[in-house]
Amino acid sequence: KPTSKPRPHQSVTSQGNLTSYTIRSLIHAGRLKDHLTATTYPLR
Repeated sequence: KPTSKPRPHQSVTSQGNLTSYTIRSLIHAGRLKDHLTATTYPLR
């Protein structure tokens, strides 16, 4: 029974999770950038 061969649905799930994680990371990075900009330039 070969266990080293990954199942197709596992690959799809991993790719989907990676995409969701990337999108969330980009959103978080954008919010962090806005926060730093507002903190660094309060009189803007």
